[in-house]
Amino acid sequence: MIFGLEFLEVLHGIFVSIAVIIVTLGVVRSVYYLASIALYPKQVVVRYKKARWVLCQHIVFGLEFMIAGDVVHTLLMPDYQTTLILGAMVLIRTVLSYYVDLEMKLMEETR
Repeated sequence: MIFGLEFLEVLHGIFVSIAVIIVTLGVVRSVYYLASIALYPKQVVVRYKKARWVLCQHIVFGLEFMIAGDVVHTLLMPDYQTTLILGAMVLIRTVLSYYVDLEMKLMEETR
């Protein structure tokens, strides 16, 4: 049973690490698009929207990995309190993901 718990801990760490990498890559790509505004001043609006779009995509994708990591973490300690905390975190992240996705759809319509 110890091996199973260690595996779940490693799996949780992998999911969280992937989420952090995804969001970090999104920030780096967004900063790149924002910095490129200096080189292409006539494309300010296009590049700004592209930076927001890229960041939103990465945040939503990273949140999905965070939720998966939270589910795996709950398997490590499946008591009532941990399950409630998981439910609250999944709810918050799902609502956040929904609104970021909604923002992305609005940005897509204004392209």
